Amino acid sequence: TAAEGAVEFADLAYDVAGTASLTYTSAGLSSCVQTLTVSIGLPAKLTITRQAAGATGGSAFTTQPLVAVQDAGGNTVTSDSTSTVSLAVAGTLSGTALTTVVNGVA
Repeated sequence: TAAEGAVEFADLAYDVAGTASLTYTSAGLSSCVQTLTVSIGLPAKLTITRQAAGATGGSAFTTQPLVAVQDAGGNTVTSDSTSTVSLAVAGTLSGTALTTVVNGVA
């Protein structure tokens, strides 16, 4: 909304952690740029970052799975080193099926 020569924005959100450049423009006026630092949000979901592969009955997978703890924007929560992640499958699974996250990754 505009009032007394100023414009106020509402409900803006940005979901990529890091530095963002916000560029403000309006026809007939010179633009301006603001640098904004976006922090990683709270843990919200698990995401597979490397899928298990090379499964042969009774042998360890040749490629072990990797799971990341992410915020709602899909950023890995690197400050998380306490959550635990478990793996389940129908049938018998051998090996370590419960692990603790290190820097947001298990």
